[in-house]
Amino acid sequence: MFELAEVSVESSSAGFKIRRVPEHLRTENVRAYEPQIITIGPLNHHLRRKKTHLAEMQKHKVLYLKKLPQRRGEDLSNLLQRRVEDLSNLVRYWVTMRELEKRARCCYAEPIEMSKGYVASMLLLDACFIVEIFRKFKLDLWDDDDNVFWTSWVRQKLGRDLLLADNQLPLFVLQEFYDITKMPEDEETNFQDLILGFFSKGVPRFIPLPYAKNWNFIISATNLKEAGTKFEKIEGESLFSIDFDIDAGIIKIPALTIDDDTESFFRNISVYE
Repeated sequence: MFELAEVSVESSSAGFKIRRVPEHLRTENVRAYEPQIITIGPLNHHLRRKKTHLAEMQKHKVLYLKKLPQRRGEDLSNLLQRRVEDLSNLVRYWVTMRELEKRARCCYAEPIEMSKGYVASMLLLDACFIVEIFRKFKLDLWDDDDNVFWTSWVRQKLGRDLLLADNQLPLFVLQEFYDITKMPEDEETNFQDLILGFFSKGVPRFIPLPYAKNWNFIISATNLKEAGTKFEKIEGESLFSIDFDIDAGIIKIPALTIDDDTESFFRNISVYE
């Protein structure tokens, strides 16, 4: 199934590129930019051979791909007895990733030194895992094989790793995989809802719910205080859960909780900028 011939990389000068974190930033705190439990995409692919602690999530990727046809009600029991074109949607998933592979390569700022078939397989495993984990969080579709995700620190680290600047797949790859694996329970939602639903649970301090349509910059807190504005700490779903009591002149703001992943989050946000 997987083609081993090496291919040349065509790049595009237009548009945003997924690139490695610049060295002058990375050396300030290497660990802030490295995945702790899962690698996604080609830029961190080499870490899978160096970091043994990344192996468990790689097994989950394979498991999710194997179980997806079963969850979709696709019978693979006679897989080897069918013609290639009739094998199953599992083959169609790989073919779709194979068709997106060239376009996906162009989304990275550096050549991807991997064969066509290998890149397509990587896209398939990574896209399947991300889409399925987003579905499970949104629709509560957990089973016994998912007990590792029942631990809060694993969910937090997973959310952290999926936000790392160079630990990424192009969005269109994820969207396409979601579209070709849609099920009846997906009809009431869309992929953007799944993304937001996952990160609102994984990193609720930083993700706004719902997304604001209009963003406006305001003057500094120092100037507001000098003008007589008061500040009050409240409990909120995210840092964006800010409220202003006009009558009392009080801005109500959730507290920022500092933990082991806070530095990593803001460092990677600065890379995106």
